[in-house]
Amino acid sequence: MRNFRLAIGLALGLAVLPACGQTTTSLLNYVARTHSFSGVAMSADGSGVAWVEDGRLYAERNGGAAVELGRGLGPRFSPDGREIAFMDGGQLYVVPAAGGERTELTHLTGFLTDPRWAPDGKTIAFLFAQNAVHGGGPTTPERARVGVIGSQIHNQRLSLVTAGGGEVRQITPANINVYEFAWSPDGRRFVFTAAPGPGDNNWWVAQMYMASAANGVPHQLFKNDEMTGQIAMPRFSPDGRTIAFIKGLMSDEGSTGGDLYTIPANGGAERDRTPGARFTVNSFAWTGADTMEMAEYAGGGSQVARFDLASGTNNVQWRAEQRIHGGGGFSDFAMSRDGARAAYIRADFEHPPE
Repeated sequence: MRNFRLAIGLALGLAVLPACGQTTTSLLNYVARTHSFSGVAMSADGSGVAWVEDGRLYAERNGGAAVELGRGLGPRFSPDGREIAFMDGGQLYVVPAAGGERTELTHLTGFLTDPRWAPDGKTIAFLFAQNAVHGGGPTTPERARVGVIGSQIHNQRLSLVTAGGGEVRQITPANINVYEFAWSPDGRRFVFTAAPGPGDNNWWVAQMYMASAANGVPHQLFKNDEMTGQIAMPRFSPDGRTIAFIKGLMSDEGSTGGDLYTIPANGGAERDRTPGARFTVNSFAWTGADTMEMAEYAGGGSQVARFDLASGTNNVQWRAEQRIHGGGGFSDFAMSRDGARAAYIRADFEHPPE
């Protein structure tokens, strides 16, 4: 929405330039004062929050003053909330959440994204496309291609590095592109969505897989019929027995929306948990064995609700004519593990992001 506002402001400024330069100056000053926010993260206990503002990484703990941590993107708190993993200049770093010296964990050539801590805090997983300039998303621009077009495919692979740095281990096969992933609660497995490369072509036909963290050999968990919708955000339940995910007709990777589904983690039939709902689930987080907090689109606005899997009850806790999206490539919403606290970027057609 911020880009939309900027485009309107600049267009108006150009339109009135011949008649009233002062108005143009005011509009451009307004644009210059607009800040860009992204990458909201919250610690598991809800005491810390981190975000990116105009390309700079900030963190706040226990309601204290915000601390600037330097440049960075995609912050993720460690399980104990003491450190933050983030990306900068194509590499992975960690920094104390209270501020201090950053540690560079990787020295890679390619595209790195989506760092996620192991439950024990000893390892960080991420997606890495070696020698690529971007991750192969359908909405990401790429360099002009020369030579034999299509001769190289740079798939994103699930990769691991210890929290102290060291050798990076790519564990998924080179012939599939991984789009999203999640750790199991015991840290021994991953669930992920993937398809044969190139990644910018095949997100719409991605399937769901399970793999051991030790060897990364994929085993198909759910065979999705892409004609009925795409799948996104596979996540383990706290006991590791169930996988929840979103399925629906989606335009591009990151523009998540649809019904909430579950499937047994050892395989089996999927189950639509929100059939006929008058809302669209765009993200969710497990808060218990049978409960989760969900961010939803409804009636042109957004809402946050506590969903009970056993009863199918969707208890709306907050609603506004704003955009709240907690998953995919446009994440601006995060919450604590128990769902009691949340942090989000808010914006509407009358107010810029804050």
